[in-house]
Amino acid sequence: SLDRRSCSFSTFCFLPCVPSFSPLEFLILHPPSLPMLASLFGAPFKGAKCKTNLRLAMGRIKLLKGKRAISLSRLRVEIAALLRDSSSSVNAGEQARIRVEGVLREEDTLAAYEVLEIFCELLAVRMPLIEQQKECPVDLREAVASVLYAAPRLTELAELKVVATLFSHKYGKNFARAAMDPSSALECGCNPRIVRFLGVEPPRPDVKLAKLSEIAAEQNVDWSPREGELDLTSPGAEATVIGGSTAEDIGAALAEQKARRAGIEEPLMGGDAYIPPEPVPFVPLEQPGMAVVPPPPKEPFPPPPPPPTTTTTTT
Repeated sequence: SLDRRSCSFSTFCFLPCVPSFSPLEFLILHPPSLPMLASLFGAPFKGAKCKTNLRLAMGRIKLLKGKRAISLSRLRVEIAALLRDSSSSVNAGEQARIRVEGVLREEDTLAAYEVLEIFCELLAVRMPLIEQQKECPVDLREAVASVLYAAPRLTELAELKVVATLFSHKYGKNFARAAMDPSSALECGCNPRIVRFLGVEPPRPDVKLAKLSEIAAEQNVDWSPREGELDLTSPGAEATVIGGSTAEDIGAALAEQKARRAGIEEPLMGGDAYIPPEPVPFVPLEQPGMAVVPPPPKEPFPPPPPPPTTTTTTT
């Protein structure tokens, strides 16, 4: 700013007339826009918008599950054909072992879809509770953290990205950033299966061999890993010999993989795994002076009446 007392008369004559306003008058004459207010005070959480996007995400998950299941079945048939040709061509067996990683990745994505669909339905039902409370409820912390973790990794679910943005505005960017980070996602309450299914670690050689054995048995292909077969897909300079894996090792890896798919290692919601109670046999109550009368046997349904017979008279 210029001091008018230190300026000459000619300079003072050409200075523009700049009026001075108080802060209140400036806000009245120049009202701030809604994006400016949202950046200053934080965007309000819109429960209706969040619930709508959760429902849309559930519908998109169902659609993607069908598409991925079809592509997965086609990929398994192609791998079975490669295993069938591996007896005459070494390259066919190597291609099958490379492409089986895509099968494992697709199965992990489908398993992640199953868990996310349950969490989206849970959050949509509990949306009134989320709107009332400022902090994240304890029983919904796992669902919120899992959605935040999966949103940037499943780019095909655009609605999940909108839900994650709304939750980051409500619970803070620090919590959202920590839930999206693989190193701190479990501490924020993210489901361990979501972290494992959406991870970037390559599958182990024994897991790949177990999956190849499963595909060969499913498609009735006579295939077994050859002695001294090299794992050319390992990310090291030296190849690792895995042909010496015994049938017990492959069976153990296959059982472990089935346990992963069934989800018996960790429960879906936090806590101990759910064990269904044993059925209790029916015992009728006995009161003094009253005899226990068993229920009458059910009468069988009467047989249907015979169809009417039509007689024709000849004249």
